[in-house]
Amino acid sequence: MVRDELEREKMGARASKRAWKFERKLEEGKGGKIAKKCLEEMKDRWKKERIIGRWEQERRDYLEGIGVEMGREEGLTEEALEYKEKAKQRQEGMGKIMESKYNRWYKFIRKEGIPDYLKKGWEEARWSRIARFRLGNEIREGLYWGKEEESAGYIRSEKGSTGQKEGMEFRAKVTVEKEMLEKLIRDQTKETLRGLKKEIKDQREEIESLKRKIRKLEQGAGKRKRDESAQSRGRQDEIKWWSDDDERNDDERRKKNIIIRIERNRWMGKGTNWEKVRQLLSEELNLKVEMKKVSVIGLRGEWLTMLVRLGSEKEKWRVLDARRRAGSRLKVKMDEDKSVERRIREGEEKKKRKERREEDGRITKGSEEDEIASELEKSLLIETEKEKKEKTKADSSSSSSSGSGSGSGSDSGSGSGSGSSSGSRSGSGSRSGSGSGSGSGSGSRSGSRSGGGSSSGSGSSSGGSSSSGSSSGGGSSGGGSSGGGSSGSSSSSRKKDRRGVFSFRQGRNTL
Repeated sequence: MVRDELEREKMGARASKRAWKFERKLEEGKGGKIAKKCLEEMKDRWKKERIIGRWEQERRDYLEGIGVEMGREEGLTEEALEYKEKAKQRQEGMGKIMESKYNRWYKFIRKEGIPDYLKKGWEEARWSRIARFRLGNEIREGLYWGKEEESAGYIRSEKGSTGQKEGMEFRAKVTVEKEMLEKLIRDQTKETLRGLKKEIKDQREEIESLKRKIRKLEQGAGKRKRDESAQSRGRQDEIKWWSDDDERNDDERRKKNIIIRIERNRWMGKGTNWEKVRQLLSEELNLKVEMKKVSVIGLRGEWLTMLVRLGSEKEKWRVLDARRRAGSRLKVKMDEDKSVERRIREGEEKKKRKERREEDGRITKGSEEDEIASELEKSLLIETEKEKKEKTKADSSSSSSSGSGSGSGSDSGSGSGSGSSSGSRSGSGSRSGSGSGSGSGSGSRSGSRSGGGSSSGSGSSSGGSSSSGSSSGGGSSGGGSSGGGSSGSSSSSRKKDRRGVFSFRQGRNTL
């Protein structure tokens, strides 16, 4: 039944093929001389129907079994021999299947060719279970050699008619078939559930593998994320053999980590990453520290990024301090392992500091420009020695001209360069006046007063100077004018002194 189920042939068929090929080889003139001579002697005996030896008798029986008469095997080909052998085996197998007591049901389910369930991509265990049921291994009724009580469940009654016995046997068969079907369904259900559980397990493992890959990529790109919710903090993280009791979350583990960045072409060569990092710390930095883990977490361009876990936080700071002291001679970047939140926070603080520096620079630049402008204004307002003397002389002349009286009068003064005039009046009123001039020309001033009032007067000089003054009272008022270049209000002139600096000369009015 097994050979019929799997479409396998007997070993004897293969042996007969090899013997047949060997005979054909000897007939073609190949092979040894002794073998050729022996085959010729046997053929002579076969023609005379004289068979001597067990091998020759077995050969005759085999040929007769497949339907070939002695002496007619000359024209038989290998394909014909194989076909006759398979037909013989199939006939013998069907006879055994039809007469089988162990599995009386296989003849009803048998089909030509390989069964369909063997063509499916199932597991070997599932194929085995179905094959055992098809071949009768799981059916108790097949145990015909056992006791009647332990056989297929026949329930025979010692007392009773033949009809009762047949009915009880029929019910027993139905019960056996029901039990067989229930067991088959139960096994199939278990197998299906087992397959589903395995698929779920494989999917979970695949998801965890993808998560680890994503975590490594985020860590290499600077985007590793950490969930700080209460649920994630309460969940116990996976602990390695080198983890301590305080290493329960990412923050605690980062305290002992350092990040090393180095150019890839500098890192090539013999030796593992562990040996290279240890050599870097011991020979380049002259440190002896405990390392627990070395792993490559990223490659960006020509820079290789590695994570090194040390024995304690103190050793981490020792390594970082030694790297700072080494300076630029060591072409390796080292930094502590920072979380995403910390990197974001430090980036914002750095941006704010940069903005403050730019703002302070703009303020400093503006204040410097203001100072330069003020200094220029001060330098432009510097007066020469000659202007200072003229200003002092004008102030002294204005202070010496004062008096009181009533009536009318006039004052006049002229000169070249500079001049001044003064007068006094009697009465209850008072007046004061002053005048100054510079350059060439003359200037005059007149005014009248009456009673106890006050008067106002103005005068101008021709040339480069002018003066003005006014007084008011309850009496009368008067004024005068002179022709020239300017009159009325004060004027100022600008000139360039010997030092090459422009200065402003302020003209003053006198009464």
